[in-house]
Amino acid sequence: MDNTLSSITDFLIKILGPFAIPIILIIFILLNPEKTNIWFSWFHIHIFRRFFRASQRKSVSLELQGIINEFMISLNKKIPNILIYGIRIKWIHKEETTRKAFIKNNQVVVVLKSYDEQDINFVTAVMLYLPRALIPYARININKKPSRAIDFTYAKKIIRERKSVPTLDYFLNEVLYPEIEKDDELKNYCAIMDNFDNTGILTSILMNELIILSRKLNLTVPSKQVIHETRDFITFLSKFAFRKREEKVRLEFIRRHIRIGITPIAIKEKFRTRGVKPYKEAIERNIKQGIDKNYIIASGVENINAARKVSMSFKNLDKVTNIKEIKYRRAFFDGKQTVAITIIVSIK
Repeated sequence: MDNTLSSITDFLIKILGPFAIPIILIIFILLNPEKTNIWFSWFHIHIFRRFFRASQRKSVSLELQGIINEFMISLNKKIPNILIYGIRIKWIHKEETTRKAFIKNNQVVVVLKSYDEQDINFVTAVMLYLPRALIPYARININKKPSRAIDFTYAKKIIRERKSVPTLDYFLNEVLYPEIEKDDELKNYCAIMDNFDNTGILTSILMNELIILSRKLNLTVPSKQVIHETRDFITFLSKFAFRKREEKVRLEFIRRHIRIGITPIAIKEKFRTRGVKPYKEAIERNIKQGIDKNYIIASGVENINAARKVSMSFKNLDKVTNIKEIKYRRAFFDGKQTVAITIIVSIK
């Protein structure tokens, strides 16, 4: 039988030339239908599946690197050194390393196992990347819960850039919600950081002050005093961010390391009649108390124009070393969005 099959094969190769092999395969499959699934299974496992997985892994790597790099550039334009590293993905098939993320050549190398669901790969990479790249030297000065909440808030922003509902759904339902549902303190901090992000003060005030604090302390081991100060600072900002309309809250935070004032601009008749004077006087009082920064916050065209007039009134003041404007879109919980700015007035 084998000799007969060999003779037929040789004959077909002589007659059909290069077309002989696919025709022989088709004949073999027709004559051996019970082996068809086995053959296709082998092909899928050893050839197609490997090629397809490799292609998917490369796609995820390139997409993630592109989104991260674009997000990093945009964020660092507002406040330099928030994200200090890029990202590179290293795929593993076996447990060849115990490290899940490490720094190499000014990049966070994220070590991943490959899953068929690319949403898992994408979200896992983001959540391994952020703790290493997002204010890595500043986060030692805050407790773990607010630090984790900050990661979740920025992860959500990065994942939204992918514009994939399944990816966002996986992040929310398989990563974020299960973790915060078993930890009320973390859940509360996540709500606070989301509100900070919606009002624009997460990046422009909190992250900026944490970076400045890390420079002041110069990587020294943080004391309990520092940890308590940053905790109180977050509480101070949350009272400001969650305040109701017309509610009066403290607008100065003056401690040993963090010394700031906040000036929200809301156009009223007083401003139209008295101009920048009341705001300027309030900031000057803050300067006399020894603040390092004054943050002027405004949303909406009219308020923004007023905020710029207030900041310009300090342009030639000797104690003012720099005035920087950060633009963003403020989101309200009713779904409305408007253009907004934070003007950072630096004091020597």
